[in-house]
Amino acid sequence: MAAVGEIRVLVLEQREVVRLGLEAMLDAIPEVSRRDGAAEGVDVVISSPELSAAAPPSARRLVLVTAWSGADIEAAVAARPDGYVAVRELTSSSLRTALHQVTVGDVPLPEQVASYLLAVARRDVRMAPTARLTPREDDVLELLVAGHSNQEIATSLGISIHGAKRHVSSILNKFESPSRAHLVSRVLQARSPGAPPVRRGG
Repeated sequence: MAAVGEIRVLVLEQREVVRLGLEAMLDAIPEVSRRDGAAEGVDVVISSPELSAAAPPSARRLVLVTAWSGADIEAAVAARPDGYVAVRELTSSSLRTALHQVTVGDVPLPEQVASYLLAVARRDVRMAPTARLTPREDDVLELLVAGHSNQEIATSLGISIHGAKRHVSSILNKFESPSRAHLVSRVLQARSPGAPPVRRGG
C-alpha cells in the first residue's frame, strides 16, 4: 500500500507534448510518486481513451479529454474511466484536485464534460427494471452524474449532509452499484436504442 498522502501515478499517453506536460505537472505535486512505465503498485493511471485498457485493474483511471466535441467526449466515456481531466484547462492545481478526488471515489468531471454527459443522461438514461427513484432521489442522481460531492449535493438541495448521504446510499442500492464511480459510469453508458425511460416517483 502507498504511504498516507502518497499517490502513485502512471501516465499512458502517446503524444509526446501531452505526456511531457503531464509529467512536469505531476513532478510539481509533492504527494505524487510518478511511475515511469511500471504497472506494479500504481494508484492512478492518466491516459488517453485508446490506452485506458492498458491500466492495471486495481488502479483508478483518469481519461484525458482533448476537445469538447461530442466524438471526443464519447470516446472518453467509452473507456469507462473513474474520472476525466480536460487537457486544455489542465494545471498542476486542477490535476492535483482530480487525483485526490478519484482516489477517494469521487468522479472528476470538467464542467463542459459534465454538461454534455448530463444532457445525454437525461435524454437516454435507463435504470434497472426494478429501480424506482423518488423525486428527491432524482435530483440527487442528476447532481451525482454531474460529479458533485455529498456536501455539494446537500448545499444545492438545502438538506443536511446526513440526508445527502442517505439519498446517495439509497440510489446506489437501487442501482445495485458498489460505488459512486460505478453508478455514474452505468448511468452515462445506459444508452442503448429503445431503452425504457427513468421511472420517476416513489
